[in-house]
Parts: sequence; C-alpha cells; structure tokens
Amino acid sequence: MTGQLLRDRIVSFINTALLAPARAPVSAETPLFEHGVLDSLRVLDLIAFVEAEIGRSLPDSAIRLDRFRTAEAIAATALGALVSDRPARDRIWSRTRSRRGAGRAEAMAGVEEEMIGWGRDLGAREVGAAPLIPIAELCRAGYLTSFPGRAVAVPSGLSAEFAVPPAACMHCYADVADSKLDSPLVVFAIRNLCARGDETVDASRGRLRQFTMREIVLLGTGAEVDRARRALMRRAQTYVTRLDLGATIDVATDPFHIPADRGKLALQRLRALKYELRMPVAGEKIAVASFNYHEDYFGRAFGITLPDGSPAHSGCVAFGLERWELALREQLSADAAVTVPRSA
Repeated sequence: MTGQLLRDRIVSFINTALLAPARAPVSAETPLFEHGVLDSLRVLDLIAFVEAEIGRSLPDSAIRLDRFRTAEAIAATALGALVSDRPARDRIWSRTRSRRGAGRAEAMAGVEEEMIGWGRDLGAREVGAAPLIPIAELCRAGYLTSFPGRAVAVPSGLSAEFAVPPAACMHCYADVADSKLDSPLVVFAIRNLCARGDETVDASRGRLRQFTMREIVLLGTGAEVDRARRALMRRAQTYVTRLDLGATIDVATDPFHIPADRGKLALQRLRALKYELRMPVAGEKIAVASFNYHEDYFGRAFGITLPDGSPAHSGCVAFGLERWELALREQLSADAAVTVPRSA
C-alpha cells in the first residue's frame, strides 16, 4: 500500500466515521488534536482502523502525539512500522519464547495482557474479583426470570443467599447501582470465575459448567457505549487476523439478557446487539468472545443514570479464557509457550 493511498483512506475514515455531521471535513494536513477531531475514544477507533488497513498492530513506540498529529503523519508512521516491524505472529508470542517448559496458563498470559491493554486504552478501572454474588442482585438483573435453572446457588449459612456469578459483568452493575455516572463513558475491567447450571459439558469444545471470563464493561450514553464496543470488536478482529486463526465475527443468535423469545431474538439480530468472535475447535467454530450492547436494560434494572438523569446504557466485551486456550493450542502449537508460530 502506498503512502498516498493510506493517507487518503485515513482522511476518508476520519471524515465519514469520526467527525460529527456539522464539522468541516479534515485534510491530510489538518492538526487532529488541536482542532478537537480526536479524543481518547476516537483515537482508539483510528488506531484500530489503521491496524486493519496495514494488517499489523502498531508498536507502542509508534503511538505518540507527534506521530498522530495529522493524517499525513499517521500514514507515514504506519508504513514505517510495517517495514521495520518483526512478523506479527512472532512478535505476539515472543514474550512466551523464554518460558521453556511453561504451563498452559502462562502461555495464555500474553493473550490476556493484550485484552487488558484494550481496556486500559479506554481508561478501564480494574474491579476486584468476587467468587459469589447475592441472589438478590441476579433477581434485580432479571436473570432468574430470563434463564430459570441456570444460576448456581451456593449454601452460605448466612442470612443472604449467594450464587456463583453467571457473568463477570454482573458485579460491575451491582457495584454502581442506584448512582449517577459522572461522564458519558465509564469503563471497568474484571476477571472472574463464573458458572451456569444447565450447561452441556464438553471440555473438548470448551463447554464447561465453570469457566473464567475476562470482561471489559461499558456504561454511559448509547452512542459512546456502542462506539467503544465496535472499537473493541475491530481491535479483536485485527489481533486474530494477524495470528491467522481462521476466526470470524458474526451476529449472535442466542440471548444474553432476555428470555429466548423468538420475537426478541429476531429484534436482537436486527439491532446487532450481540456479536461473537468464533474460532475453529475440534471441527466446529466455537464462540471465544462476545461483544454485547444491552441498550438501557441494566441501567434501568440497577438504577444507574447519566448526568442528565436518564437511564445509562451498557455493554460488555467478554472473553472466555478456557476457550481461547483451546483454540490457540489447536491452531498454533501443542505448546504455544515453547513454539513460536511461523510468520503469517
């Protein structure tokens, strides 16, 4: 790709996807930060777009204010990184190369670090894991009504009843219940052991009754939540494309916060409220991540409001870590911690 072509595509993306309709279009030389074109969220969108265009991740050293000042500078930076950078798959796994004899959990560390970085770029606050959640919070979320029999209750001997959380994000909504957000987008990151009671167990395909989820949880206005969700979707797509994992992102057909009603599922698909990242495992494609937009469902359920008093919208990006490990082991190597994959 030539510098002029990439520059023109960057300018077109900024004008069509990032600028408000009333704003004057930018040129290749427009100072993007000085003119208020880029902020912390839009620059994430732009980085994801550029990485998708060149088919590689930009190294941390390339993401500097002076290198993102104009579309011209961004194109030059991106193409310079493309020429000088090591093969993407080698770079991604180089941090595991010295871990001779490392266990599978350590082999996954580099991938999870990438997920953590995506949340950090959005300003995510890490939330401490909690092994149990009060049944009352699941009732408030409508989970017991929507998915009867799926909550895994745990005898506690206490006055309150508890369950293993069915999704890590439930803790985040409960933590900010009955409160007003102070900004258009609030982001949390959480890693938690989860369980669902009626799961069909098939460990070879990642179907587990207990599993580990890492999530990036989004709360704010509908526009900001969905923009962040889509930016994270693009970053995940770029990442798995660079690893040549045969992954696809598709609109999901299963419900995530509503009963399995045919009309509601059709509406979910039409609104594209849930996407799944799927990878091949044991002869079929399994979902290893989901990108969910709940609209104002949890904002209303938990009394979470925006500064103007309206219900907050929410979304979450959830990664099933055991499923990621299965997919990576099958496609990259029997021991990803020892073997660095061939260049794409």
